[in-house]
Amino acid sequence: MSFKKNDFVNPMHVRIDSSLDTRKEILRTAIDVTKLLQELSDFKKVRSIKAQKITALYDELHSLRASLNDFRKKLPELEEKKPEPKQVVVQKNKKVEPVEEVKPYSHEIDRLKEELNEIERRLRSS
Repeated sequence: MSFKKNDFVNPMHVRIDSSLDTRKEILRTAIDVTKLLQELSDFKKVRSIKAQKITALYDELHSLRASLNDFRKKLPELEEKKPEPKQVVVQKNKKVEPVEEVKPYSHEIDRLKEELNEIERRLRSS
């Protein structure tokens, strides 16, 4: 089938069977497209507002930095005093007491191991 240039200029009407269903589908699709376009419009508005807020934030930051620099320039100059190092006095005559070794309570450890073994044995037999 060949198409002529004039076929597109003068559209031809075509009969569609079950036109009620087709119209409903076209209407639903048009509603969905309208909702998507509205969401896109809302998204663009939010993006625009965000860009404006970021620009305002940068302007405010620049202003604060300038104010801080002016404030620092107006402060009087102070001489910095370095803290003197503290002298540590070491006592040579101090007696050193030996530290007692901590002995593990082997009898308690053994008792706990035995209890653990007893519990494990009961679990296995159940």
